[in-house]
Amino acid sequence: MVTVLVEERGQGAGQRAADRAVAAADYDADAGLRMFMRRLLSGPGSNPNPGDGGSALGSGFIIGADGLIVTNRHVIVDARTVRVRLSDSREMPAQVVGADPATDIALLRVKASHLARASLGIL
Repeated sequence: MVTVLVEERGQGAGQRAADRAVAAADYDADAGLRMFMRRLLSGPGSNPNPGDGGSALGSGFIIGADGLIVTNRHVIVDARTVRVRLSDSREMPAQVVGADPATDIALLRVKASHLARASLGIL
């Protein structure tokens, strides 16, 4: 398993989540409540200022010993940069190879070799 670290452009994940939560509540929230919800939903280390982007974390699995990693599309959808932290604490940049909104799957590639890949199979 790997950790996917994303710097977002534009609206951060916390802002999107806050907007959805306020819309779902079916009322007009004041600016203070929106800011509180944005900070709460963004998590530590995120940028609470709308329009400035933010950061996001996700997880993924190495599926190819040559550096292919599968993760969720919603983690990388607004990414400015994507980095991957391996289980041995190495961190490296990742390239988004492709993403499918229908299945919420994304494929990343890191420049590394001989990685321990996840075993996939039917139980």
